[in-house]
Amino acid sequence: MLFRRTSAIVLTGALAASLVCLAACRKEPAGSTNAEMKSAKPAEPAPHADAKPGEALSAEVEANLAKADAIDGKTDHVVSKCGMCALRMAGSDAHVTKLGDYELHFCSDDCKESFDENPTGAVLAFNVDE
Repeated sequence: MLFRRTSAIVLTGALAASLVCLAACRKEPAGSTNAEMKSAKPAEPAPHADAKPGEALSAEVEANLAKADAIDGKTDHVVSKCGMCALRMAGSDAHVTKLGDYELHFCSDDCKESFDENPTGAVLAFNVDE
């Protein structure tokens, strides 16, 4: 009986965390419309200060980026799935950043901003071992 209660609590917590992530990923900037979002010109990727294009990343960060890059079936140094949404949501050309030689696409500004706060930590937390 204790196992069932513990399992239910763990599952409830995981479900709540997933819903929070999905809610955050679907936020649109205040005052914007879907038409504005679709017609917006993709932003130029901004490189991060902690890893400039061409500079070496740590082996662990490089390995996670390579795995995330391969999720879409291509190894083109473009991570097309949103890393902040456990690599489940499709990224957008409107929400792009660079880390080392990789271009990362995010589903929303919120996810991109979260990544930008700690890119190395975010890459290390990517869900790539499934």
